[in-house]
Amino acid sequence: MAAKAARAKISTTIARENQMYLESLVDSGRANNLAEALDQVVTRYRRLARRLELEKATADYFNRLPEQAVREESELAAASHKLASTIDFDREL
Repeated sequence: MAAKAARAKISTTIARENQMYLESLVDSGRANNLAEALDQVVTRYRRLARRLELEKATADYFNRLPEQAVREESELAAASHKLASTIDFDREL
């Protein structure tokens, strides 16, 4: 994990199972200490939250589309899928 320019000190209590999870990250070598383990967990959570926000925004966009636009999007998706299925990604160039 990249070095942090500025770190904030916090003092709190957490559920025992969460402490055990953070300690397991340190014990397994996936984090150097509890602070780094907590940073990793928060980073993963924030990434997931952004992904969920994007999924919701995408669903909202498609739910607001007029029926004709939905048909056009479906046709484009089907055509793209058909073309992509002809590509042999394992073939040597």
